[in-house]
Amino acid sequence: MQNIKNIFITLTFILLILCVSSAAFSATKKIPPILPQSGSTSGGDSVKISGANLLNAADVTFGGEHAKILTNTANSITVTTPPNSAGTVDVDITKADGSTITLGTYNYIILPPKIIGISPASGSTAGGDSIIITGTNLSDATRVSFGGASGIITANTANKITVTTPSHNATGNVDVAVTTPGGKAIDTAAFHYLLLPPIISSIFPKSGSITGGNSVTIFGKHLSDPMSVTFDGESVMLTKTNANSITVTAPIHNTVGAVDVAVTTLAGNTTDAAAYTYLIPPPTITNISATSGSTFGGDSIIILGKNLSNATQVTFGGVNAVITNNSRNEITVTIPQHNVGAVNIVVRTKGGSATSAQSFIYIISTPIIKHIFPNTGLTEGGASIKITGKHFSGATSVSFGGINAPSFTVNHNGTTITVITPPHNVGTVDVVVTNSGNTSAINRAAQYTYIIPAPIINAITPFEGATSGGESVTIFGSHLSTTTSVIFGGMNAAFYVVSSTEIVATAPANNAGTVNVQVFTNGGNALSPQSYTYVVQAFSTIRIIDTKHK
Repeated sequence: MQNIKNIFITLTFILLILCVSSAAFSATKKIPPILPQSGSTSGGDSVKISGANLLNAADVTFGGEHAKILTNTANSITVTTPPNSAGTVDVDITKADGSTITLGTYNYIILPPKIIGISPASGSTAGGDSIIITGTNLSDATRVSFGGASGIITANTANKITVTTPSHNATGNVDVAVTTPGGKAIDTAAFHYLLLPPIISSIFPKSGSITGGNSVTIFGKHLSDPMSVTFDGESVMLTKTNANSITVTAPIHNTVGAVDVAVTTLAGNTTDAAAYTYLIPPPTITNISATSGSTFGGDSIIILGKNLSNATQVTFGGVNAVITNNSRNEITVTIPQHNVGAVNIVVRTKGGSATSAQSFIYIISTPIIKHIFPNTGLTEGGASIKITGKHFSGATSVSFGGINAPSFTVNHNGTTITVITPPHNVGTVDVVVTNSGNTSAINRAAQYTYIIPAPIINAITPFEGATSGGESVTIFGSHLSTTTSVIFGGMNAAFYVVSSTEIVATAPANNAGTVNVQVFTNGGNALSPQSYTYVVQAFSTIRIIDTKHK
């Protein structure tokens, strides 16, 4: 009996040890709160987050990016990971009460791409075919190559890439490789290059002038690297080519009518019969850059329209204009002189003539002043200045602040006036040009500023006097009319103005010595080139004898 009791005690002790060991093992084997702990930078992975008091979670973020919550209980949340940059980020949960906790970290990794399918799996050696590659982890593809040559990626998602195939110099199967930041996937011999003959589907425009020179685009398939393009057997100049279009310059043709257009490539040739028609189309006028101009002519205007090439004549009211520039869609002309009134504009080419729907009105144009140089001068006038602008022909007067200039001349095309300024008081005045009934607008460009010149002292006489003052001193110079004060060594002197070249001042009393003589006017001040010297006057002692009391 005692043995059984001992055995029971021993078993109980062993069981206790096993329980303690199991508990300790369970304590050391901690289950991570976030599973799995890593996933693709593209996002989209399902992740379970475990914890306590998680019910009604308001938000879950991975490195600040919001995850989509799929399920939510008190002890767990299942989410779909958002896209993010590679690296380890915190996983934060915002609870229903607004508090935020960090339950752990999640490691974003860039997974290598995988190609599942390519459609279509064949195309022209000329390239230019649109191909769709499906797979996984295809985001941010940096290169898609066909036989080592890069295609042009036109669309890219995590599961699909749309790419335009490059040209290839031989037929046969080639590898298709996709490169992303996560690595490179190669689908061996997945795309088959074929040598396909060219196909013309349309031509635009379908007609043009027999003088040629207009741009024509041929649309179709397998048009890369054309060996030749002909219009009625005449080779044309290619300006742009790709797999789906060829842009050419139509050649000159001797006769009107429809001609064949042919395209030849290494894979063969194709002809679109009577696809392009040569015409001598009449001109049309759609617009003119100005609807009025000066009766003196000389204005440059642009006539816009169609089929204006090789214009032979442009008339305004039957008077020939000078054509200065001519292209298919516009003519630049210098308008001729004409009397006041509305006239028609007529354009003539080899294809016929066209009359503008808008009349052109000849007017006595208002003069326009654009610049005056110089734009300052003396109040006494007499300066020669230039006024530039337009519509000066026929000018009858030029005035400065309402005072007519004594004389002026206008150049041959009416764009420059050379004028002598009249006298005027100091200040800025408006300059106005007048022709038959019209005057130029008042603006800052049409202003002239009259200024009073600074005084100039040439000499003084005499240049010395007694310290007691009273000496009459004459000051000679120029621009002295507006003198406001005369100073002798800092002392004001009485004065009067004789003329613009002469002042007479009375020297004030001053200490012995040499002083400056300075004149102040409305135009400034000036120092005499000669100093004025104050001297002490000598006095004689006279003795008076009283003879009466001798």
